[in-house]
Formats: sequence, structure tokens, C-alpha cells
Amino acid sequence: MADGLVIHIDGERAERLEIAAEMIGMSPVGLARALIDAGLPAKTIDPDPAIDHAIIEEAIRTKSMIPWPEVRDRLLKRHRNPAP
Repeated sequence: MADGLVIHIDGERAERLEIAAEMIGMSPVGLARALIDAGLPAKTIDPDPAIDHAIIEEAIRTKSMIPWPEVRDRLLKRHRNPAP
């Protein structure tokens, strides 16, 4: 696995990325990361729905569910302020 990667893009693409990021309140780096995450397959995906059901049942049993607006706000904050 790579420790990191530096990507250089031409001026026109850089400007488009900066404008798009500014429009949605993200940094260009944060937007690039989000686009890569959204467009590239994850490392591993377990298609077994039983795992999802077990997670949901445990959350219901322990009453440790988080309302969707709170989850959404956390995700938006994470994408607007990505970790360095």
C-alpha cells in the first residue's frame, strides 16, 4: 500500500476543482478525496446482509442509534474538514 501520492493537475482542472470545492464549502483536497472515495471501489466490501442486520439489531438492542440528521451533519463536517 502506498504511503501517499502527490497528483499534479493542469491549471484548468485545478481551477475547476477550486471553484467546485468553494461552491460546496470544502477544500479542493477534501473534494478530491470525496470524489475519489465516491468513484473508486472500496478496499473490501462484504455483501453479506446478515452482517448489516446484526449491526442494526445490536444498535436497536443497546439503544445506540444516532438520528439521521446527526449522522449527516457529522459526514458533512468530516468532508469539509478532512484530516491531514
